[in-house]
Amino acid sequence: MADSIGDALAKRNLIRPDHLQEAQAEHAKSGEPIGRILLRKGYVREEDLARALAEQYKIPFIRFGKFLISKDVIGNGVIVSRTTYHPNGGVHTVSHYHDYQLHGPQLKYTASGKPLMELNWNHGILDGQKTIYRNGSKIATIPYNKGQKHGTEFHYDDLGNLTAEIEWRNDKKHGATKLYSEEATDTEWFFKGQSVNGEKFKTLDERESAAAQLQDREVR
Repeated sequence: MADSIGDALAKRNLIRPDHLQEAQAEHAKSGEPIGRILLRKGYVREEDLARALAEQYKIPFIRFGKFLISKDVIGNGVIVSRTTYHPNGGVHTVSHYHDYQLHGPQLKYTASGKPLMELNWNHGILDGQKTIYRNGSKIATIPYNKGQKHGTEFHYDDLGNLTAEIEWRNDKKHGATKLYSEEATDTEWFFKGQSVNGEKFKTLDERESAAAQLQDREVR
């Protein structure tokens, strides 16, 4: 049997347990729907109530007026994807879900339909490349691994020229950060987030690599 709307809201931590008990008691006396009681008393937001009702009855949730219009796709009782729209009707964001968590590609667009951002999620955690656009042109790609920046981040100008490269490891700058201009290339070095010079980085990196190899041999 499906949960009542009050129980559904409580499970999502959208209302307080004592507020639910109060609404249930009033419902028992008056017969007024629990959702309406909660809304009238200001115990729940109208949007949260509408979304919970839509999920309970497995129908798309839509917001009108000054809000984005939102459409959910439900499969086997859970949300599979959600598309939100700009007030002009253009797609704003397309998201995919698994077990109520963002999972898979997520695409965002401007009101005019140009790409704004591409992200990749793995059970609610950024995992993969994040791409940022400006005026429809790619201006940055940022690599993520299990929620942390990891790999080489690239930045571009509006003409597609490379303007920066940043090396990351476990969410910390690690390696060379290069800034490009017509005149020169400026390079900064980082080791696990700490600013160092190129020679110091090479020494520390070789030392770390040697320690890792020794540890690997000991394990074997």
